[in-house]
Amino acid sequence: MIYLVGVDHVFQHDGNVTRGPKELMPTYRDDFRNFIADVVKARKVDLITEEWCDPEHNQLVNATITEAKVLAKELGLRHSYIEPCGEDRSRLELPTSRYDDLHEDELRRIYDIREGYWLSQLERLSGVNPLHICGADHIRSFGTLLSSKGLENSVVEECWGAKLLASNHKYNKSGE
Repeated sequence: MIYLVGVDHVFQHDGNVTRGPKELMPTYRDDFRNFIADVVKARKVDLITEEWCDPEHNQLVNATITEAKVLAKELGLRHSYIEPCGEDRSRLELPTSRYDDLHEDELRRIYDIREGYWLSQLERLSGVNPLHICGADHIRSFGTLLSSKGLENSVVEECWGAKLLASNHKYNKSGE
């Protein structure tokens, strides 16, 4: 079984806060890490993977580490960032900049390529009960891709943090 958790990326790392209440973000990120810990324990997760590209994403948001990587280390679990980076990104002809101004068809094409890459990485890593953390925009399409390949999966959370950001109307949800 592959477990899926969607997240607004702002909660995923220890870097810059691009939306949401900056003063509460350390608490929210701790809450996210605790949520992931509960998922790991309840579902006997043996591998955590993430839509994250270290060091490229770290530079983009001035992060040093993701919350899930910290947790995996604490729990003695395997962890892997499985977003295409560097040469893989070039080989797959993926843009290196943000996707804010792309047409919906182009964005879907890029997402399909990236999600296919995640699938190949998950197959290579071969966890018995892996947990994959990705932006909320990918949860349904990635789950559908996994199912189409005969891989059983379960969405644990569609978008962790959406309610926190929605609680103050000036902050928006984004799960690229």
